[in-house]
Amino acid sequence: MSFLACKVWGTRAWCWTLVLLLAAAYPAAGGQQPTSKVDSLKQALRTARDTTRVKLFTLMMEEVMNANPAQAELYARQGLSEARKINWRPGEAQALQNIGFLYARKGEYAGAQEYFLAALAQWRELHQQRHVLHVLTSIVALLINTKQYAEATVWGEQILEAAKSANNTIESARGYTQLGLIQSAQRNHAAALRNYQKSLDIVQKITSERGRRENIINGIISANLNNIADSYIGLGQPNLALPYLFRAVKLRRKMGRGTYELAVFEGTIAQAYAQLKKLDMAIYHALQSRQISIQHNNIPMLIAINDLLDTLYVQQGKHHLARQYVAENRVLESKARIQEQEQKVAALQGRFDTKEKERNIKLLQQQNRIAQLSTLQQRTLRNAALVGAGLLLLLLAVLYNRYRLRQRTVQLLDRQNQEKEVLLREKTLLLQEVHHRVKNNLQIVLSLLSNQLDTQPDPAAAAAIRDSQSRVQTMALIHQNLYQAESLARIDMRRYLAELLDAIGRAFRREEVALTLDVAPVHLTTHAAVPLGLIVNELVTNAYKYAFTGRQHNTLRVELRPLSATTYRLVVADNGIGLPQLDLEMAQSLGLRLTAGLVRQMHAQLTIHRESGTQFHIVFQEATDAAFSSAQPRTPAGSGVPATA
Repeated sequence: MSFLACKVWGTRAWCWTLVLLLAAAYPAAGGQQPTSKVDSLKQALRTARDTTRVKLFTLMMEEVMNANPAQAELYARQGLSEARKINWRPGEAQALQNIGFLYARKGEYAGAQEYFLAALAQWRELHQQRHVLHVLTSIVALLINTKQYAEATVWGEQILEAAKSANNTIESARGYTQLGLIQSAQRNHAAALRNYQKSLDIVQKITSERGRRENIINGIISANLNNIADSYIGLGQPNLALPYLFRAVKLRRKMGRGTYELAVFEGTIAQAYAQLKKLDMAIYHALQSRQISIQHNNIPMLIAINDLLDTLYVQQGKHHLARQYVAENRVLESKARIQEQEQKVAALQGRFDTKEKERNIKLLQQQNRIAQLSTLQQRTLRNAALVGAGLLLLLLAVLYNRYRLRQRTVQLLDRQNQEKEVLLREKTLLLQEVHHRVKNNLQIVLSLLSNQLDTQPDPAAAAAIRDSQSRVQTMALIHQNLYQAESLARIDMRRYLAELLDAIGRAFRREEVALTLDVAPVHLTTHAAVPLGLIVNELVTNAYKYAFTGRQHNTLRVELRPLSATTYRLVVADNGIGLPQLDLEMAQSLGLRLTAGLVRQMHAQLTIHRESGTQFHIVFQEATDAAFSSAQPRTPAGSGVPATA
């Protein structure tokens, strides 16, 4: 994931400040359209030589890095290759820094840190203090984002020392800001507030550097205003945060740029009003942030603000509005994951294309040399035999080298495929072992309950222990079926219910009850199978206990059938004495109350028929993991089971 994908409201507003710090050395493209600028730079590249070519590749990278990150990485690597070819150390250091920046933007932090450290070593050898400070800032941002706070603090103090020795006020301000970010990430808001205030005081005193660098200074000021406000929110003082936020918004609007920052500021204002319980004002500013994010297609920010609106509408009791934003976020998160995968594929393709072009250049150079030798052979007949032999040997060497290279590539691919197969088998075995151990642990719990049952003189307590044994046995069967099945994600419900009903029948020794099991070949996820198994356990157990008192010719039927691709119906029916009219939520039987709660948890529909005994009809849908986890907390407590008689 990228830096922009961090949740602004979960990790606070320091996430976008990291992006600002990383991007400080890379001006955004403006003026002409990026395509026309790149075309003109490519035109200039045809006649450029030496260091100019390296600089042109850097400019091309800056023009396309927002629209096409994969192409930007290709240009950066071409610039690095050109700098190394002419042994130009400053160009090589800048190219390494560019590649590290591109890696950081797409979230490959290990690769980004590797290139930043290489660039830092070269800038230090060249005694380029300004570039050293830029790279140090980028490294600290990476360490904060990977939660390496102790190491980030050490590097941040290096920035302060280097900036003070170089008398660089802007970098000193950034150093204090970064120390504040580290402390904010660790929830030390009071210490962070002091460092943000130091940074703000330093930048506000700068007057001589206004003009060309005014936007940089105003950007740091607005960032620190937002950071100070965020610290006050973290300290539970949102009333003190609002003046700083309004000032930051005013400054950004005056700059006429920084729409992403405006969206963050409006969102932080919404957070402050939410903490003050002024929900209408909070929703107003959250909608302002949402509108800005939509206008500029800022998907990560839009996801974050939708989460905030969801929370605010839930607090107002407007659940239908909250659900709209939850549904939109699911679509946006899916798109973000697809875009991230596409960017990774494009980056890999760009690296492959770069290597392929370098290989073609080498082949062309070899072909040119062969042509030169051929011309020399025609001019000097005396050396024709020697030149021909030399060309033949060279050609054989090239062919042999290509053959060996291809062989090594094939062997490497085979070894990687074998390693992947081994890892897949190990993962499968590990999951089976986990389910096996969980099953064993539940068996231990069953044994403990059995021991407790043997020493329990109270009949009511003994009955409660037996009910608990039955429920634990139900869950243990789930894990037993998982580690014995081919698929570790789905349960064969026909096999599982047969084993479950067999265990219940043995426990009650009710041979006079004719049990009928009619289950289609259905395989459900554990999110559906576990509550469904508990429901069957409770209803069948309840029937054995109470339905057949003093009766003969007793029948019990359990049926599970699919109604559509994702909708199923469970039927538990008996011909017993019948269930009286009652509210399952208020029933004295714990089993019936538990059944009601499980039905509500599954968002199912329960229908009870009382003709010729009792029939429970439960219609449910098999939800995905994301839908199950997001929907479950929204069920209002005490809402009752959607049951009809």
